[in-house]
Amino acid sequence: MSKTIAIYDSDAIAYRAAAVIDKRSVEVKHLPSGRTKVFKTRTEFKDSLKLKDKEFIKTDYEFTDQVEPGELSHCIHIMKNQIEKINSDLFADEILMCIQGKTNFRDSLPLPSKYKGNRTGLARPTWLREAKAYLYKNYPSTVADNKECDDDVVIYGYEYLSKGYTPVLISVDKDSAAYSGLNLYDYTQDNPKVRLVPDFGSLWQVDKTVKGEGFIWFCMQFLNGDISDFYKPSELAKVKFGEQSAYKLLNTCKTHQEALQCVIDQYRSWYPSEFTYTAWDGSTHVVDYRDILQMYFRCARMMTTREDNLDLREFLEKYGVELPQ
Repeated sequence: MSKTIAIYDSDAIAYRAAAVIDKRSVEVKHLPSGRTKVFKTRTEFKDSLKLKDKEFIKTDYEFTDQVEPGELSHCIHIMKNQIEKINSDLFADEILMCIQGKTNFRDSLPLPSKYKGNRTGLARPTWLREAKAYLYKNYPSTVADNKECDDDVVIYGYEYLSKGYTPVLISVDKDSAAYSGLNLYDYTQDNPKVRLVPDFGSLWQVDKTVKGEGFIWFCMQFLNGDISDFYKPSELAKVKFGEQSAYKLLNTCKTHQEALQCVIDQYRSWYPSEFTYTAWDGSTHVVDYRDILQMYFRCARMMTTREDNLDLREFLEKYGVELPQ
Protein backbone atom coordinates (compact mmCIF):
# COMPACT_ATOMS: atom_id res chain seq x y z
CA MET A 1 0.00 0.00 0.00
CA SER A 2 1.17 3.54 -0.76
CA LYS A 3 1.79 6.06 1.97
CA THR A 4 -1.08 8.36 2.88
CA ILE A 5 0.05 11.99 3.09
CA ALA A 6 -2.27 14.45 4.85
CA ILE A 7 -1.73 17.91 3.32
CA TYR A 8 -3.26 20.59 5.52
CA ASP A 9 -4.64 23.99 4.70
CA SER A 10 -3.32 24.95 8.11
CA ASP A 11 -4.64 28.51 7.94
CA ALA A 12 -8.14 27.11 8.28
CA ILE A 13 -7.13 24.91 11.22
CA ALA A 14 -5.52 27.88 12.99
CA TYR A 15 -8.34 30.31 12.20
CA ARG A 16 -11.12 28.05 13.44
CA ALA A 17 -9.31 27.22 16.68
CA ALA A 18 -8.36 30.84 17.38
CA ALA A 19 -11.83 32.16 16.54
CA VAL A 20 -13.77 29.72 18.70
CA ILE A 21 -12.03 30.78 21.92
CA ASP A 22 -12.66 34.50 21.37
CA LYS A 23 -15.85 35.70 23.04
CA ARG A 24 -17.15 38.36 20.67
CA SER A 25 -19.98 40.81 21.08
CA VAL A 26 -21.04 44.19 19.75
CA GLU A 27 -22.07 47.24 21.74
CA VAL A 28 -24.84 49.15 20.03
CA LYS A 29 -25.41 52.80 20.86
CA HIS A 30 -28.67 54.49 19.90
CA LEU A 31 -27.37 57.95 19.01
CA PRO A 32 -30.59 60.00 19.43
CA SER A 33 -31.14 58.71 22.99
CA GLY A 34 -27.59 57.80 24.01
CA ARG A 35 -28.72 54.35 25.24
CA THR A 36 -26.35 51.40 24.79
CA LYS A 37 -26.84 47.64 24.84
CA VAL A 38 -24.57 44.67 24.12
CA PHE A 39 -25.57 41.97 21.63
CA LYS A 40 -23.79 38.80 20.53
CA THR A 41 -23.84 39.89 16.88
CA ARG A 42 -25.16 42.66 14.63
CA THR A 43 -27.68 40.14 13.30
CA GLU A 44 -29.05 39.56 16.79
CA PHE A 45 -29.50 43.30 17.22
CA LYS A 46 -31.30 43.72 13.87
CA ASP A 47 -33.52 40.73 14.64
CA SER A 48 -34.47 42.38 17.95
CA LEU A 49 -35.66 45.44 16.02
CA LYS A 50 -37.79 43.29 13.73
CA LEU A 51 -39.47 41.66 16.72
CA LYS A 52 -40.47 45.14 17.89
CA ASP A 53 -41.54 46.17 14.36
CA LYS A 54 -38.91 48.91 14.40
CA GLU A 55 -37.10 50.08 11.29
CA PHE A 56 -33.30 49.88 11.22
CA ILE A 57 -31.97 53.36 10.37
CA LYS A 58 -28.21 53.01 9.98
CA THR A 59 -27.41 56.62 10.88
CA ASP A 60 -29.15 56.23 14.25
CA TYR A 61 -26.74 53.62 15.55
CA GLU A 62 -23.07 53.28 16.38
CA PHE A 63 -21.47 49.82 16.63
CA THR A 64 -18.40 48.94 18.69
CA ASP A 65 -16.95 45.44 18.40
CA GLN A 66 -15.82 43.87 21.65
CA VAL A 67 -13.53 40.88 22.14
CA GLU A 68 -12.77 38.92 25.27
CA PRO A 69 -9.78 36.72 24.35
CA GLY A 70 -9.51 33.14 25.53
CA GLU A 71 -6.29 31.42 26.53
CA LEU A 72 -3.68 30.62 23.87
CA SER A 73 -3.16 27.23 25.51
CA HIS A 74 -6.82 26.43 24.83
CA CYS A 75 -6.39 27.35 21.16
CA ILE A 76 -3.34 25.08 20.89
CA HIS A 77 -5.19 22.25 22.62
CA ILE A 78 -8.04 22.51 20.10
CA MET A 79 -5.64 22.41 17.14
CA LYS A 80 -3.67 19.45 18.48
CA ASN A 81 -6.82 17.44 19.13
CA GLN A 82 -8.22 18.27 15.70
CA ILE A 83 -5.02 17.26 13.92
CA GLU A 84 -4.66 14.06 15.94
CA LYS A 85 -8.23 13.05 15.13
CA ILE A 86 -7.82 13.74 11.40
CA ASN A 87 -4.54 11.85 11.22
CA SER A 88 -6.09 8.93 13.09
CA ASP A 89 -9.18 8.84 10.87
CA LEU A 90 -7.02 8.84 7.74
CA PHE A 91 -4.29 6.52 9.04
CA ALA A 92 -1.91 9.19 7.77
CA ASP A 93 1.73 8.14 7.43
CA GLU A 94 2.99 11.69 6.99
CA ILE A 95 1.59 15.20 7.23
CA LEU A 96 2.44 18.59 5.74
CA MET A 97 1.19 21.95 6.98
CA CYS A 98 0.75 24.56 4.24
CA ILE A 99 0.87 28.04 5.75
CA GLN A 100 0.08 31.36 4.10
CA GLY A 101 3.07 33.67 3.59
CA LYS A 102 3.13 37.46 3.66
CA THR A 103 2.49 38.06 -0.04
CA ASN A 104 0.11 36.79 -2.71
CA PHE A 105 0.40 37.72 -6.40
CA ARG A 106 -3.39 37.92 -6.67
CA ASP A 107 -3.39 40.94 -4.34
CA SER A 108 -1.74 43.03 -7.08
CA LEU A 109 -4.00 41.96 -9.96
CA PRO A 110 -5.62 45.04 -11.58
CA LEU A 111 -9.16 43.97 -10.74
CA PRO A 112 -11.90 46.60 -10.54
CA SER A 113 -12.32 45.60 -6.88
CA LYS A 114 -9.29 44.45 -4.87
CA TYR A 115 -8.88 40.69 -4.51
CA LYS A 116 -10.31 39.74 -1.09
CA GLY A 117 -10.86 43.46 -0.51
CA ASN A 118 -14.03 42.64 1.39
CA ARG A 119 -11.86 41.28 4.21
CA THR A 120 -9.98 44.53 4.79
CA GLY A 121 -10.61 45.84 8.29
CA LEU A 122 -12.32 42.68 9.53
CA ALA A 123 -11.43 41.68 13.07
CA ARG A 124 -9.06 38.72 13.18
CA PRO A 125 -9.03 36.16 15.98
CA THR A 126 -6.79 37.32 18.82
CA TRP A 127 -4.38 34.37 18.75
CA LEU A 128 -4.36 33.68 14.98
CA ARG A 129 -0.73 34.67 14.41
CA GLU A 130 0.45 32.65 17.40
CA ALA A 131 -1.64 29.65 16.31
CA LYS A 132 -0.05 29.65 12.85
CA ALA A 133 3.41 30.03 14.39
CA TYR A 134 2.75 27.03 16.63
CA LEU A 135 1.81 24.84 13.65
CA TYR A 136 4.90 25.98 11.74
CA LYS A 137 7.24 25.18 14.64
CA ASN A 138 5.70 21.88 15.70
CA TYR A 139 4.76 20.11 12.44
CA PRO A 140 6.39 19.56 9.03
CA SER A 141 5.50 22.81 7.27
CA THR A 142 5.91 24.90 4.15
CA VAL A 143 5.16 28.59 3.66
CA ALA A 144 3.35 29.79 0.54
CA ASP A 145 5.46 32.68 -0.79
CA ASN A 146 3.74 35.12 -3.17
CA LYS A 147 0.85 32.74 -3.66
CA GLU A 148 -1.98 31.31 -1.60
CA CYS A 149 -1.89 28.51 0.88
CA ASP A 150 -4.48 26.82 -1.37
CA ASP A 151 -1.98 26.87 -4.25
CA ASP A 152 0.55 24.96 -2.17
CA VAL A 153 -2.05 22.43 -1.02
CA VAL A 154 -2.83 21.57 -4.66
CA ILE A 155 0.83 21.71 -5.81
CA TYR A 156 2.00 19.31 -3.11
CA GLY A 157 -1.03 17.11 -3.72
CA TYR A 158 -0.03 16.54 -7.33
CA GLU A 159 3.65 16.15 -6.44
CA TYR A 160 2.93 13.38 -3.95
CA LEU A 161 0.48 11.78 -6.38
CA SER A 162 3.17 11.67 -9.09
CA LYS A 163 5.45 9.82 -6.66
CA GLY A 164 2.89 7.08 -6.12
CA TYR A 165 1.68 8.27 -2.73
CA THR A 166 -1.95 8.86 -1.70
CA PRO A 167 -2.29 12.56 -0.90
CA VAL A 168 -5.36 13.74 1.01
CA LEU A 169 -6.09 17.46 1.03
CA ILE A 170 -7.34 18.57 4.45
CA SER A 171 -9.29 21.57 3.28
CA VAL A 172 -12.64 23.28 3.74
CA ASP A 173 -12.02 25.57 0.75
CA LYS A 174 -14.46 24.90 -2.07
CA ASP A 175 -11.78 25.65 -4.69
CA SER A 176 -9.98 22.40 -3.81
CA ALA A 177 -12.91 20.39 -5.18
CA ALA A 178 -11.92 21.34 -8.74
CA TYR A 179 -8.66 19.38 -9.02
CA SER A 180 -9.19 15.92 -10.41
CA GLY A 181 -7.35 12.92 -9.06
CA LEU A 182 -6.81 14.41 -5.62
CA ASN A 183 -8.52 13.20 -2.46
CA LEU A 184 -10.38 15.67 -0.25
CA TYR A 185 -11.28 15.49 3.43
CA ASP A 186 -13.55 18.15 4.93
CA TYR A 187 -13.29 17.64 8.68
CA THR A 188 -16.09 20.15 9.37
CA GLN A 189 -18.78 17.85 7.98
CA ASP A 190 -20.77 15.34 10.01
CA ASN A 191 -19.18 11.91 9.53
CA PRO A 192 -16.55 13.22 7.09
CA LYS A 193 -15.31 10.88 4.37
CA VAL A 194 -12.42 10.98 1.94
CA ARG A 195 -13.69 11.69 -1.56
CA LEU A 196 -11.85 11.53 -4.85
CA VAL A 197 -12.26 14.55 -7.12
CA PRO A 198 -13.54 13.32 -10.51
CA ASP A 199 -12.20 14.46 -13.87
CA PHE A 200 -15.02 16.43 -15.52
CA GLY A 201 -17.33 16.26 -12.51
CA SER A 202 -20.78 17.80 -12.15
CA LEU A 203 -22.82 20.67 -10.75
CA TRP A 204 -25.86 20.42 -8.50
CA GLN A 205 -28.01 22.61 -6.28
CA VAL A 206 -28.67 22.51 -2.55
CA ASP A 207 -31.35 24.97 -1.37
CA LYS A 208 -30.76 27.10 -4.49
CA THR A 209 -27.01 27.22 -3.83
CA VAL A 210 -24.84 25.75 -6.59
CA LYS A 211 -22.32 23.10 -5.55
CA GLY A 212 -19.94 21.08 -7.67
CA GLU A 213 -16.75 19.14 -8.14
CA GLY A 214 -14.21 18.46 -10.86
CA PHE A 215 -13.30 20.52 -13.91
CA ILE A 216 -16.82 21.87 -14.40
CA TRP A 217 -16.68 23.29 -10.86
CA PHE A 218 -13.55 25.24 -11.78
CA CYS A 219 -15.41 26.58 -14.83
CA MET A 220 -18.22 27.66 -12.52
CA GLN A 221 -15.77 29.74 -10.47
CA PHE A 222 -14.13 31.08 -13.64
CA LEU A 223 -17.48 32.21 -15.02
CA ASN A 224 -19.33 33.38 -11.92
CA GLY A 225 -16.48 34.47 -9.65
CA ASP A 226 -16.25 33.99 -5.91
CA ILE A 227 -17.98 36.33 -3.48
CA SER A 228 -15.76 35.21 -0.59
CA ASP A 229 -12.64 36.22 -2.57
CA PHE A 230 -14.41 39.35 -3.86
CA TYR A 231 -13.97 38.94 -7.59
CA LYS A 232 -16.73 38.99 -10.20
CA PRO A 233 -15.88 38.52 -13.90
CA SER A 234 -19.02 40.36 -15.05
CA GLU A 235 -18.35 43.38 -12.82
CA LEU A 236 -16.94 45.64 -15.53
CA ALA A 237 -19.76 44.69 -17.91
CA LYS A 238 -22.26 46.07 -15.38
CA VAL A 239 -24.76 43.29 -16.06
CA LYS A 240 -26.81 41.12 -13.76
CA PHE A 241 -25.20 37.68 -13.79
CA GLY A 242 -25.21 35.33 -10.81
CA GLU A 243 -24.54 31.71 -10.01
CA GLN A 244 -27.93 30.62 -11.33
CA SER A 245 -27.10 32.17 -14.71
CA ALA A 246 -23.72 30.42 -14.72
CA TYR A 247 -25.31 27.15 -13.66
CA LYS A 248 -27.82 27.24 -16.54
CA LEU A 249 -25.04 27.80 -19.08
CA LEU A 250 -22.60 25.21 -17.75
CA ASN A 251 -24.94 22.46 -16.64
CA THR A 252 -25.61 21.41 -20.23
CA CYS A 253 -21.89 21.02 -21.04
CA LYS A 254 -20.62 17.45 -21.35
CA THR A 255 -16.92 17.91 -22.17
CA HIS A 256 -14.00 20.05 -21.06
CA GLN A 257 -13.97 21.76 -24.45
CA GLU A 258 -17.68 22.62 -24.28
CA ALA A 259 -17.33 24.06 -20.79
CA LEU A 260 -14.31 26.20 -21.69
CA GLN A 261 -15.96 27.42 -24.89
CA CYS A 262 -19.05 28.34 -22.88
CA VAL A 263 -16.93 30.48 -20.54
CA ILE A 264 -15.07 32.14 -23.42
CA ASP A 265 -18.27 32.93 -25.32
CA GLN A 266 -19.83 34.53 -22.26
CA TYR A 267 -16.80 36.77 -21.66
CA ARG A 268 -16.89 37.79 -25.35
CA SER A 269 -20.55 38.76 -25.00
CA TRP A 270 -19.75 40.89 -21.94
CA TYR A 271 -16.72 42.56 -23.52
CA PRO A 272 -17.23 42.59 -27.33
CA SER A 273 -14.68 45.31 -28.02
CA GLU A 274 -11.62 46.97 -26.53
CA PHE A 275 -12.34 49.30 -23.60
CA THR A 276 -10.69 51.28 -20.82
CA TYR A 277 -11.27 50.79 -17.11
CA THR A 278 -9.84 51.94 -13.78
CA ALA A 279 -8.57 49.29 -11.38
CA TRP A 280 -8.94 49.26 -7.59
CA ASP A 281 -5.54 50.95 -7.18
CA GLY A 282 -6.39 53.84 -9.52
CA SER A 283 -4.40 52.52 -12.48
CA THR A 284 -5.93 52.72 -15.97
CA HIS A 285 -5.97 49.78 -18.39
CA VAL A 286 -6.95 49.33 -22.04
CA VAL A 287 -8.09 45.75 -22.52
CA ASP A 288 -10.25 43.35 -24.51
CA TYR A 289 -12.09 40.20 -23.48
CA ARG A 290 -8.91 38.10 -23.69
CA ASP A 291 -7.15 40.27 -21.12
CA ILE A 292 -10.15 40.02 -18.82
CA LEU A 293 -10.22 36.23 -19.23
CA GLN A 294 -6.54 35.98 -18.31
CA MET A 295 -6.96 38.19 -15.26
CA TYR A 296 -9.88 36.23 -13.83
CA PHE A 297 -8.25 32.92 -14.75
CA ARG A 298 -5.47 33.86 -12.34
CA CYS A 299 -8.11 34.48 -9.66
CA ALA A 300 -10.06 31.27 -10.15
CA ARG A 301 -7.34 28.75 -10.95
CA MET A 302 -4.96 27.35 -8.35
CA MET A 303 -1.37 26.61 -9.35
CA THR A 304 -0.84 22.88 -9.95
CA THR A 305 2.99 22.88 -10.21
CA ARG A 306 5.73 25.08 -8.77
CA GLU A 307 6.43 26.44 -12.27
CA ASP A 308 2.77 27.11 -13.12
CA ASN A 309 2.45 30.75 -14.21
CA LEU A 310 -1.28 30.36 -14.84
CA ASP A 311 -1.07 31.24 -18.53
CA LEU A 312 -4.56 30.91 -19.99
CA ARG A 313 -3.46 30.19 -23.57
CA GLU A 314 -1.23 27.31 -22.44
CA PHE A 315 -4.10 25.96 -20.35
CA LEU A 316 -6.55 26.12 -23.26
CA GLU A 317 -4.08 24.41 -25.61
CA LYS A 318 -4.16 21.31 -23.39
CA TYR A 319 -7.84 20.95 -24.26
CA GLY A 320 -7.61 21.98 -27.91
CA VAL A 321 -9.43 25.28 -27.37
CA GLU A 322 -8.37 28.53 -29.01
CA LEU A 323 -9.10 32.15 -28.16
CA PRO A 324 -10.78 33.87 -31.13
CA GLN A 325 -9.36 37.23 -32.20
